[in-house]
Amino acid sequence: MNNPFRRAAILMGLCLCSVLANATLIEFVPADQTVDLGDQVLVDIVVTPDDVSIAAFDFIVNYDATILSVFSVVFGNSLDGGLSLSLQDIVDFGSGMLNLAELSLLSELELDALQNTDSFVLASIVFDTLILGTSNLSFTGNIFGSPGFFVDAGGVAIATEPGSGSITVVQPPVTVPEPPTWMLLIAGLLAVSLHRNKM
Repeated sequence: MNNPFRRAAILMGLCLCSVLANATLIEFVPADQTVDLGDQVLVDIVVTPDDVSIAAFDFIVNYDATILSVFSVVFGNSLDGGLSLSLQDIVDFGSGMLNLAELSLLSELELDALQNTDSFVLASIVFDTLILGTSNLSFTGNIFGSPGFFVDAGGVAIATEPGSGSITVVQPPVTVPEPPTWMLLIAGLLAVSLHRNKM
């Protein structure tokens, strides 16, 4: 039987697959890390655009606020050329949600020149470690929502495929302190002198 609804559903499915296959990838680099308790950890947010220049983004980084605390955030320069030609916003909700947003003031041609690479860093986050455990990292949309976290210079939403990551905080290894060199030297001289006195 020739069912027009079935044909439409298949066509929609194929279109959806082609959109997802060509989605812009956003990920944490490195994706998984293990760090000692008390140390800071750096995570880059890297985007791999699919033949389109990104003019703005707005998304939330989710993390476990009992394990990690945001220390600092630095935006990359692929939306402003390092010339402060963008509007940037950071909101740390303090509950494991960090909102990052940036709107470029550059033209589409200028953005094309800046983003003429396979991937680039949108932002770098430094976390403080608070307790032992594993914090999963994920992205959720904010203003732009579905289908993506990004828009191009024409204001069109860009399909996005978000990655995930994790940070595991472990107990630092216990180190046995070594005696200073001068103590070893004195102990050696005493041993030699005692050995000579016995002879």
